[in-house]
Amino acid sequence: MQENENILSMNELPPLNLRIKGLIEHYANGSVKKFSEIIQLSSSQKINRIFNIDKRNGEFPEASSDILINIANMFSEVDMNWLLTGKGSMFRNEQAHTTPVSTTQITQPALPVEESFIYKMYKDKDEENKALIRENGHLEERVRMLESKLSDCAHSDALKVQELVLELPETARPAATKQHLSTSEPSASYAGSPLQK
Repeated sequence: MQENENILSMNELPPLNLRIKGLIEHYANGSVKKFSEIIQLSSSQKINRIFNIDKRNGEFPEASSDILINIANMFSEVDMNWLLTGKGSMFRNEQAHTTPVSTTQITQPALPVEESFIYKMYKDKDEENKALIRENGHLEERVRMLESKLSDCAHSDALKVQELVLELPETARPAATKQHLSTSEPSASYAGSPLQK
């Protein structure tokens, strides 16, 4: 499909894509290129792809978040609940339905980004992600603390093994033990040693 073509009738489009098609027909007389300009997308290719079957999986792609955000920002009269879920009607009030917006009338987004439904949804997810990142930081610190304690315990166990070996008569000590005991540091090789009293 070329950029300047109108959307042709298609079967089996996902419901969200069909609702976007309805908006394109209402605001841009079916012209994807004109609608892309109205919602200030850099290219109509993003919208065109949701109306064409993806050859890799044989399905229609879902609309990207930037398409949805731009629609929400440009058309305050469009009910975002309807757009995303299909519940309710296309417009918040019926007067908006009868008056399409021309491309020359739109210079600023209809809603500030902070007030759009989709922006709020992503902002909530962003806050949730930040909380999870903080929690991960706390968990990483806890793991470091536990690793340090484990290291201290291993060192302590090595000292206990060394003490047990020293209690053995010299003839009962392994040859390697005599060599290690000559140093003041306990050997890590004794930490897991099965030596018993």
